[in-house]
Amino acid sequence: MDISPIFNIDNITKYFESNNELIDNLHYPKKKTCIIERILNRRIRKSTRGKIYMEYLVQWIDKPIEDNSWITQAKLDLYDLG
Repeated sequence: MDISPIFNIDNITKYFESNNELIDNLHYPKKKTCIIERILNRRIRKSTRGKIYMEYLVQWIDKPIEDNSWITQAKLDLYDLG
């Protein structure tokens, strides 16, 4: 695979040397953690490679019903249960 010599000059920005004062003043928004209110349903799924796994339909705290989602057991273990 070759690297293309063509690029968009709108993507070019001026280079500034690192300034720790600027970095210290940056404020990144904290990631909002989702908390599972309850598990509504479960289903067995089969991947394209034939692996069978369990998925859970979860309801999130402080989110509307439209945001309910199916997540795997591995992802379920990453969230807090409310």
